[in-house]
Amino acid sequence: MGNDKRTFWDLSRTFRAGATALALLALVCNSLTAQGKLLPVLHFKTLEGYHWGDVVSRIVRDSTGFVWIGSVNGLLRYDGYTYKVYRNISGDSNSLPSNRIHSLLVDSKGRLWVGTLEKGLCLYDPTRDRFIHVYPGPNDLFPNEPPTVFSMTEDHSGNIWLAMTSPGDVVRLEIPADRSSDDLDSLARGFRIRRFPLGTPKYGARDLCERKDGKIIIACHYGLRILDPATGLVSPPYLEDPKGRRLDTLYVYTLAHGSDGKLWLGTPTEGLFGVDWSTGKVVNYRHHKGDSLSIGIDDIWDLAMDRDGHLWVGTMQDVELFSPETGQRVPFMTFEQSPPGNYRIRLSIDCTGTLWVSGGNVYRLSPRSQLFPHFTYWDRNAASKTIQPWLGSFQNIERTPEGNLWSMSGQKLVQIDVKNCNIIKTFDLFAGKKPLVGTAGPTTSLRPTGLLPSPLRRYSAGRAEWPPPSSCRSGRFPDKSSSGCAPATC
Repeated sequence: MGNDKRTFWDLSRTFRAGATALALLALVCNSLTAQGKLLPVLHFKTLEGYHWGDVVSRIVRDSTGFVWIGSVNGLLRYDGYTYKVYRNISGDSNSLPSNRIHSLLVDSKGRLWVGTLEKGLCLYDPTRDRFIHVYPGPNDLFPNEPPTVFSMTEDHSGNIWLAMTSPGDVVRLEIPADRSSDDLDSLARGFRIRRFPLGTPKYGARDLCERKDGKIIIACHYGLRILDPATGLVSPPYLEDPKGRRLDTLYVYTLAHGSDGKLWLGTPTEGLFGVDWSTGKVVNYRHHKGDSLSIGIDDIWDLAMDRDGHLWVGTMQDVELFSPETGQRVPFMTFEQSPPGNYRIRLSIDCTGTLWVSGGNVYRLSPRSQLFPHFTYWDRNAASKTIQPWLGSFQNIERTPEGNLWSMSGQKLVQIDVKNCNIIKTFDLFAGKKPLVGTAGPTTSLRPTGLLPSPLRRYSAGRAEWPPPSSCRSGRFPDKSSSGCAPATC
């Protein structure tokens, strides 16, 4: 019996030694230099509890925490648990003027403005839970086209600007400073309205924002326009840069402003433009076949700038993350379904830093979901952006004396520069063949915290390293709060 036992342990040691030798041989024969960095893994959540139709507005959150969603079948108020639906009631002047909601804005005073597809603008009165019709008034005539409020913005004086796709004007709503915001009826009676014709064909104005010098930048069907509120003059930008001259006549659909004063423009035919007003320099980013870090498609329908200075891009095919600093797309993976793209896609960042994606279903990416960033190793040629339960996972993470990490990911051994989130090397232990045992597969048990069996987090000296260095902040959102949405400039 004793001899049998010694024989068993001798065979075990021999087997382990042989397995180790085979593994080392595999490392030597199948080592690969990695391409690129670890990818951030983001958790978009679908808003549940309501049968969504066509959501066509950007989504906003008011100062009390309610989330407002505009659709073609009414306005929805979401409190985190339930929905309340507002619709037009025939004969009730306190109801919405139309069920087709196209734009929403929460101003710096916390007031909710609602722009409709065919009945102009109204203001929500939370005290009496009703809507005050603002524009058009009884003396405003629209004989040919219904008044469509496509987009809105607030200037530094608190005035509200409307981009009207029909009849193709820009409208300024001057709000009296000497009246209390608590009495909305009195406030509404003091509104002064001025229309600025753009001189372009109908369906002209698509988006607008205020530049730091107080001028209004307008995205139009027939080019970019600059409106001087002091004189009422509207003109193309007349930039000297050859790319800038293209903006005089190019169809510009959406605008986004950065904290550095740069303006970003999305077009449905020629990709993404950036304008530096201080230098007059214009850059144009297009899709380039074979370049995985170029934008995925030139057909861009909405933009949103987050608090980290990253630009979210809504296209016909999906939602992308773009770095204005590098001029490159920031690849990422998602735990579940990635928001799909279409020509109705709308992006917005609310006062808590949450990214909202609409245009059919509603998706949100909360800052809280990124408090502990997740990363994954992924084949850059993979077609899907969605993490599968047994792919892109890490098991048995070990740290080297130099501070790098070794880990198993699927059938590969991966060496990671954790400081810079780089994949240094990968080793295919089985040369592409399926091993008999020991691989992560569909039968791998899942952690209750997410779909990854062992998601990679950053660690330093035995504890979580927070916050991550700037080189690893792709896809991370700060957990900041704000009492309201202050007017922004571009």
